[in-house]
Amino acid sequence: MLDLYMRADDEAALKSALPWAVTQKGEWVIATPSYALDLIGPLEIVPAVSDLDGTEISPAVIDPRCHANLRLIDESLAEHIPEDLQLSLPNPRRTWA
Repeated sequence: MLDLYMRADDEAALKSALPWAVTQKGEWVIATPSYALDLIGPLEIVPAVSDLDGTEISPAVIDPRCHANLRLIDESLAEHIPEDLQLSLPNPRRTWA
């Protein structure tokens, strides 16, 4: 089993890079016997700050790119994932339970 953390410019770019995880209608196939896909999407980098009354003092900082986690049961699929999408994260924000 192999866990990969990925990031693409947008969801369309991620779908283009993982055509085997997308139906002919363009919908994600999030789980098969070979893999499980956790599509995250944009990621909050810094949360918004609000005062005690709930008034926002500073907005959240968002990374608008498309993030996803991919658990490969069939590790041979790793050959088909572009290296430029793969991230090396010492402390990923979202992991598999």
